[in-house]
Amino acid sequence: MSQQQFKMRVFFDESGKNKDKPNLMGGIAIPESVYSSKELLSYTDKLRRGELRFHWTRYSGSANDKRKMRNLLELVAEFRDLVKVNILNYDSSAFKERRNPFIDKDIERAIYYKLPERIIYGLLRGYGRDAALEVSVQIEECTEYKAFKLDEVLKDHLNVQAIYRGERFFIKESGLIPKQQEVGVEVVDLLLGVIRTILQNKSNSKKSKAKKEFVLSLLNDDNFYDFMASVRYFECTNHRDLIPVDFADCLRLYLGSNFG
Repeated sequence: MSQQQFKMRVFFDESGKNKDKPNLMGGIAIPESVYSSKELLSYTDKLRRGELRFHWTRYSGSANDKRKMRNLLELVAEFRDLVKVNILNYDSSAFKERRNPFIDKDIERAIYYKLPERIIYGLLRGYGRDAALEVSVQIEECTEYKAFKLDEVLKDHLNVQAIYRGERFFIKESGLIPKQQEVGVEVVDLLLGVIRTILQNKSNSKKSKAKKEFVLSLLNDDNFYDFMASVRYFECTNHRDLIPVDFADCLRLYLGSNFG
């Protein structure tokens, strides 16, 4: 039987570094046919023309910002059965505590090379021998990624992993994308913000209170709740293995603690 060819877009971003806990990294895999739909393409067009902006970190209750973020997140939730999301909550200090003769730069390289690779590999593995994936990886541009040439390294490492492990995907291109240029990158940024709010579960400032109220309102939508419950969530502390956690349990705790 001949292989079926599929095109896939993968987007990657992170939220929180060093002492800014939780340290999160995340990726989403979206079939090219979905990403090129007129609904999502219109978002990218508006971003590139400067007609639309998303700023989770700045959000403090603006009705206009809330409307824009809700519309995008609820649109993506409609595709919940077609996309895959991996989120990793890692402890950067645990890497520094390991008894290995690393210098700081080597520790950062270990974090920025291996963790994104594992997140993205997890999004692309396991599609079976009759499916061949041609993949475009897009990563939100930042100083660390540019210094480490993360896009180039990930492309090489992931293609080697695919061959070594017998997976049928090929990273055709990988690039660093400035913020507000690709809706896929903005989706990951917003999802990381939502998950960060759920994990922190605090309302000790105007911004944190506004974000908590917004997330609670999002979770009232059954489609969005189901989408978030499908997120594959992992934790990494001082162990090599990534520990899977049922994110639906995290949602239950969050909603239960904010009941009434």
